[in-house]
Amino acid sequence: MFERFRGRREREVAERRAALIDAQLGVAADIAIFAARREWNRRMPTLALKAQAEHCGRVDVEDVLTIAREYFGLTAVPHPKAAAVLRNRFELRAGSVDLLTDAYERQHLGHPYLG
Repeated sequence: MFERFRGRREREVAERRAALIDAQLGVAADIAIFAARREWNRRMPTLALKAQAEHCGRVDVEDVLTIAREYFGLTAVPHPKAAAVLRNRFELRAGSVDLLTDAYERQHLGHPYLG
């Protein structure tokens, strides 16, 4: 009886931990997107109008992984999972208006949980 309870409890803890990691990755992606936008807005007034129309800011999967490592201590996040989270947040935050990303490139389009 106690073994069944312990197994259920361990599963619940693992599910909560996975949800926390997903939430932290989402926050890391948001921070990376806003940092890229802030940098682009800082540089934009110094560019000519034609250059402003041709160039965009950029946020990469590596940016998300770096922020996840620095802010949350997440060191073992697979690239495809970080790319999936970045794609989700990029679309949610309308990133395509003024940013480019590598999250849609072929090397990142694996299954997010298989690394």
